[in-house]
Amino acid sequence: MKRLIILITLFLPVTFIGQELFEGGAQSAGMANASSTLQGPWSIFQNQAGLSNLESLSAGVFYQSRFGLPELSTVGLGVASPLGDGVVGLSYSRYGQTAYRKQKIGLAYARKLGEKLDVGVQLDYIGVWLGGSYGNTALFTFEGGAQYQLNDEIMLAVHVFNPINVNLSDFNDEDLPSFLRAGLQYKLSDKLQLTTEVRKRIDQDFALAVGVEYMAVDNLYLRAGASGNPSRLAFGLGYKWSQFQIDVAAISTQTLGYGPQVSLTYHGK
Repeated sequence: MKRLIILITLFLPVTFIGQELFEGGAQSAGMANASSTLQGPWSIFQNQAGLSNLESLSAGVFYQSRFGLPELSTVGLGVASPLGDGVVGLSYSRYGQTAYRKQKIGLAYARKLGEKLDVGVQLDYIGVWLGGSYGNTALFTFEGGAQYQLNDEIMLAVHVFNPINVNLSDFNDEDLPSFLRAGLQYKLSDKLQLTTEVRKRIDQDFALAVGVEYMAVDNLYLRAGASGNPSRLAFGLGYKWSQFQIDVAAISTQTLGYGPQVSLTYHGK
């Protein structure tokens, strides 16, 4: 069974395996992970520049199941807090279980550069472990991004992961995926926002993701999204009370089924 899980993991479309590197939080999942323009504590997984507006300690945990297989699940947590002129954050995520496991630890720093521009950078430690005698490996890389508030309605964003194309394994000259993402957020009103994102894994074609979030009533959010390469549909909802927020989401693929996710967020005062 372990060998089967390893084979499934390695030969799933590489877009799935790479994308968990910047997925985190069910708000993003419910919008098909069109997330490079989103702000808040979950930006520590999506675009570190989005941490810059935090004014107090914030933290969150999430769990994502892929296609009903615990061996392909992702669990993670993040915490961020203002420090001096910026915001620092620490994140941890784990993909897989015994037969194949990938862990990522990130140390982030973000700050504002003027009234409209936010920037962030993160140092990442990534470890990959294969069960039995298959071995393991570990490496360091980095990621970072920027968000620019063009006007009251439009925000532009860019995020890059592993721009130095770090080698993951000498076997078959395997590299850690490098990603470039560019996004646009348009706020149609105080209750409705649209996010779009173009993604490019260096060795693959461009992919487009679109997400929408609507505050149906106070503190209740409805979300939906779609992305390509491979084609996926997403939907979700979130509810905020006091200093806490719970979000649930599901991403559907035509051939593999649903991948649900749930996250809990604490917003300090």
